[in-house]
Amino acid sequence: MNKEIQALADAEVRKYGYFCASYLGRKGEEFVFATRYSDSEPRLEGLPNVVVIKDMEARYIHDIESFHYLDIPFRDYARGHAIYRDYERKVAEDDFANEAERRRISDIVHNQMPGYDVPVPKDQLYDYLEIAERLGLKAVLTPCEGSMERCDGWEYCIRLSSDTLDEVKIIADSEELPFVSMLYSTAFPEEEQVPWEHLLRLTDEMPLDFTAYFDLDTFVGFTIVLPRPDYNWFWYFAVSEELRGEGYGQKILSRLIERYDDKRIILDMESPRQECDNMEQRQRRNAFYLRNGFRDTKAEKTFEGVTYTILMKGEGTFTVADYDNVLNELRKFWTLPTEDKL
Repeated sequence: MNKEIQALADAEVRKYGYFCASYLGRKGEEFVFATRYSDSEPRLEGLPNVVVIKDMEARYIHDIESFHYLDIPFRDYARGHAIYRDYERKVAEDDFANEAERRRISDIVHNQMPGYDVPVPKDQLYDYLEIAERLGLKAVLTPCEGSMERCDGWEYCIRLSSDTLDEVKIIADSEELPFVSMLYSTAFPEEEQVPWEHLLRLTDEMPLDFTAYFDLDTFVGFTIVLPRPDYNWFWYFAVSEELRGEGYGQKILSRLIERYDDKRIILDMESPRQECDNMEQRQRRNAFYLRNGFRDTKAEKTFEGVTYTILMKGEGTFTVADYDNVLNELRKFWTLPTEDKL
């Protein structure tokens, strides 16, 4: 069974509202596929539904004729079983790329252990793990919709998610620190960096939202936000150099805006109006934020020859005096660069 046949089956089932097709086996010259939703929620659908591919032509069958294909030998889901065995190994050895992967995989493995939760049937679990790998998706364990707590535990299903971006909160002893430290040291000019050891100290002393982002096991970037009573200060935002231009910056910013849109959002950036060697980079960065609803407040300050301007999203104004208030708060915890006198 080749990729062209699989793609043909996927396209056929999507015509009828399904997410993809799962290969069951062959019957003579026919390749037979089951219909699959994007989750393993139990559903009552009456007669079974299958897609049959013969001579590169697809046929969707949902009537009595589908019983003709029920004698296909039960699949062993070998690939899905192998993926699950690797999950078990990761849990046993505590071998995870990041905390988000640990949570996701541990949830699936623990669901299969004896306990209070109703386990996902093995054939469904292995099938959805195969589908996730084939389509580049994330398989996540979630409670079934409308599930009621039963005497023997909650009923769960496996859900496929195209949003493979995971978040990990960073603290002073996080396992993810080496990834973040390397990007931090290269993504920002030295004069914009809080010394790394001081930044880690600030995670304990200030109410910082310090978050790392992973696409499955690939480190994508990080953000640092300082929530304040009257606005939220977006302090640092960086995406790994090799992943820039792949849409990750937009995904991360959209999440931050959704999370912090209850009040004004403030950030500073190198001014796109100052004559400099990286003018194109500054203008591109400025355009990115303007597309996402920020506006230039024209409030500016210059440190060691570099002028920074404030962008804001939300109602109201932000003045140089407000800028001073932010800097004064930071000075309580860290010695800022000297401001240039005009």
